[in-house]
Amino acid sequence: MSGAERAYLFRHVLLRDAAYQLQMPRRRGELHALALAIQEERGGGPGAWEDMARHAGAAREALGDPSFAAKECDCLRRAAEHGDRVYDLPAALRCWRRLAGLLPGAARAEPLYRAGEASRLAGDISETAGLLEAALAAAPRDRALRSNVLRAQAALAYRTGRAREAESLARRAARSAGRTGDPATEALQLLGIILSATGRVREAAGVLRRAIAMAHRRRNRKLEGRSLVVLGHACSVMGRAKEARVALARAIRLLDAAGDLREAAAARANLGLHWSEAGDPRKAEAIWQVSLRMARESHNLRAEGLGYGNLANLYMDDGRFALAEETLHRAIALLSELGDQRSVAVYRGNLGRLMHLMGRDSEAVPLLEEGAGACRRLGDRGSEGALMGVLAAVHLRRGEVPPARAAWSRCRRALTRAGEPQTLRRQAEGVAAECDRAGIPPFAGTIVRRR
Repeated sequence: MSGAERAYLFRHVLLRDAAYQLQMPRRRGELHALALAIQEERGGGPGAWEDMARHAGAAREALGDPSFAAKECDCLRRAAEHGDRVYDLPAALRCWRRLAGLLPGAARAEPLYRAGEASRLAGDISETAGLLEAALAAAPRDRALRSNVLRAQAALAYRTGRAREAESLARRAARSAGRTGDPATEALQLLGIILSATGRVREAAGVLRRAIAMAHRRRNRKLEGRSLVVLGHACSVMGRAKEARVALARAIRLLDAAGDLREAAAARANLGLHWSEAGDPRKAEAIWQVSLRMARESHNLRAEGLGYGNLANLYMDDGRFALAEETLHRAIALLSELGDQRSVAVYRGNLGRLMHLMGRDSEAVPLLEEGAGACRRLGDRGSEGALMGVLAAVHLRRGEVPPARAAWSRCRRALTRAGEPQTLRRQAEGVAAECDRAGIPPFAGTIVRRR
């Protein structure tokens, strides 16, 4: 840059703004048009599209030239799609919202839906519902859009603890989409997640297999991989370890090949959970560390929070209690910010289990009761049962037999209803051991290990 050019650089933002305001409106429009032309000549690109949209919008307003409106919309769409692709969700939300404001009638529907999804995935759910409702109102007869909006509303309801509403919306989304197409596959995948979380694991597996078959026929590797992740978790819950491992390994291959970093992180998180339950904590920890790194790189805050929760459980079982407590608090703080009530309830209960292991039972009991109660209200019977099993053991350790018996009874009912025989067996063995230690007969339904 020459000395003459440097003389025109402003060293203070207020001086720059003052000089800009001194220009007549038409002259300002011409300068914005010139800036846009220079960026177009240089080829634009991901880093320039939003700035180009700003210049096009300013030129449109000042000069009244409709050709700038088309350029502004094109640049905003490119910038928004790039934000979605690289997980810059705040930028995607900003650009989709601006684009929706420029388009008329039904053309606004897709940008409004995409803005709603960006806000939901970013954890900024305060405006998600409004954006999705506006998208539906803009194009009520668009079948594919309707299915996508209903599915997004179902995902929002599920995250905020409204399990019944979420299931109803997911079923409506699947019916609206019909028998084929990506919207139908996505709706079935979400329905499988909801069914699995609310204890109907076998039904969930059937729904997920339908989703996987549809995605495979359409050669959509991302959707097939995402559905396989959920199926892997369902198989693990049902005690089908080999099927779970095969499904998760296949999901990772598909998602890695498709470049879907967010969902590849989730697949690895589930694979780590599988190895943890299979008794190989070192392999689980290594996989979870990779998953956590991928979640951070893809700005997947929910997966990051769940990753901390998984590691905290491993540290707890490994006797690294201080690290477990620190990591659990990080998970709870992050997921609370995202409004993920279900995961927060589970991890609050897990914090109670940690307090028990650390000998702080007076703190453990209220945390376990709070966590189990919240899981019950949210429809997560599996987590409710697991936490009540721990609570039964805590009461026994404290010599409180009647509340221990009541907690065990609730644990048994919840896990039976959730269809989680493996978890029920583990909890039964733990409660039986505590009964033996307390010198009382084992509770009904517990398993006494042979000495």
